[in-house]
Amino acid sequence: MRGLATYHKAIATLDPGLDTGRIKADDSERTLAWVQDLDRQLKADTSGRDSVAKMLTLLPHYLDWALRLPEFLPPEQVAECDRVMIHGDFHAFNVAYRWHRFSACYDFDFCRRDLKVMDVIWTFGFTQRMFYRKKYGKKMWKDDFAPPLNEVEDLETASLRWFVGEYRKVYQLSKAEIALLPGLQIALALYNMRFFALSNSEEECLEHFGWFDWQRKRLERTAPAFQKAVDRVLKE
Repeated sequence: MRGLATYHKAIATLDPGLDTGRIKADDSERTLAWVQDLDRQLKADTSGRDSVAKMLTLLPHYLDWALRLPEFLPPEQVAECDRVMIHGDFHAFNVAYRWHRFSACYDFDFCRRDLKVMDVIWTFGFTQRMFYRKKYGKKMWKDDFAPPLNEVEDLETASLRWFVGEYRKVYQLSKAEIALLPGLQIALALYNMRFFALSNSEEECLEHFGWFDWQRKRLERTAPAFQKAVDRVLKE
């Protein structure tokens, strides 16, 4: 968390000159067009692949999210948030430490100019899982794992409070940016869909379907609890 904040602070005034042209978190038109194009590809496919059939059952949920993206990320709220050259994949295996302190990061395959909090919501996911593992252990990986929503809200609040506190020891994270996190969970799920391609192996396509289906189920169940957690942190 402090490592991510250190990175954001270091590149806050960086002018890259050129943008990568990648789809931004709040670019609702291009996001919707991408999902619709995947829908057309899947419906036109005649291979009989199991991954295609499974993705076709899942895609309506993502199409709905794409259509509602401006609702999840209101333009007037987005306008209050910083845009930087985000890392795009900031986690423990893409950073280096020296004397037990963050010293560098690497693997910039997903680097792009986007909302700073897209990095935050991605890296925060690892913090969430750390808190869940501490409380539930290996049970959290079972298919029927569904803790009571009041426990989910408490865990989400505790993990977000810790993350924000650590981040702010190094760099600013505004209330407007924190308030956008629930909507960015949806934007991140839509972004992750771009890993799917019919040119990938069937094994990889099935793995991606499992990831996307897990995202959908988790968000549909826990999104209200996370919104309450964000509200609680904002009031503190």
